[in-house]
Amino acid sequence: MAMNKESNVYTIIFAIIMVVIVGGGLAAVAIGLKPAQQANVLNEKKQNIIQATGFFETKMEVTRDNAEQFFGEYVKERIILNYDGTVKHSIPGTDEIDPKNMEDAFNIDMRKEYTSVPNKEDRNYPLFVCEKDGKTVYVISCSGKGLWDDVWGYVGFDPESNEIVATKFDHKGETAGLGSLINEDPFQDQFIGKTFIEGSNYAPIKVIKPGSEELTSHKVDGLSGATFTGKGVDEMMARNFEVYYKYFTK
Repeated sequence: MAMNKESNVYTIIFAIIMVVIVGGGLAAVAIGLKPAQQANVLNEKKQNIIQATGFFETKMEVTRDNAEQFFGEYVKERIILNYDGTVKHSIPGTDEIDPKNMEDAFNIDMRKEYTSVPNKEDRNYPLFVCEKDGKTVYVISCSGKGLWDDVWGYVGFDPESNEIVATKFDHKGETAGLGSLINEDPFQDQFIGKTFIEGSNYAPIKVIKPGSEELTSHKVDGLSGATFTGKGVDEMMARNFEVYYKYFTK
């Protein structure tokens, strides 16, 4: 017996079949693309870490495509610090990254540490020791909150000069053309030559209202119209750098 194609029953059955077919197809595509998406995320993290070393004239030289090569070549040690600045775990840079190994600093997500571990004393603090042509740079990781969502960064620190050599900041949802500019060179390059160590004391780097104060080795100008994003960068550096300060001054 032929079904009446004009009936509501036919329409409902047809809609269900289409939902199952389309939904199944989309699920299959998502599953198929997941490994590639995960690889892109990991390569972007490697890219950010290497860009923060300042080893290259421009950040554009390090891309997602070549990040794995540079990461393997220049990262000599992957360290996890306790809150008091002592080494909790250390892995040679030559060791292959096992995504399940939470004793590997590369697998520590500072954004998750910040949002999911309420007590800062219980958090893990990753540190990457990088070397090129005899020069050693430590890449620090930090994370916090901007105006709308997470902000985070990787900061290259030269232990000989006690100065920052490069930074790589990013955000999840800051206002386009305002807070979003933290990931562009004019803002990031201000941190080069700054320090969070004054003698033997901790001296947090402050992000100030543009033009409101004289700039020093501990101050940079924020972004016009992005006060809360600047405060987020300021806060995340002050909170996280205190741990790394303890490590470098021990």
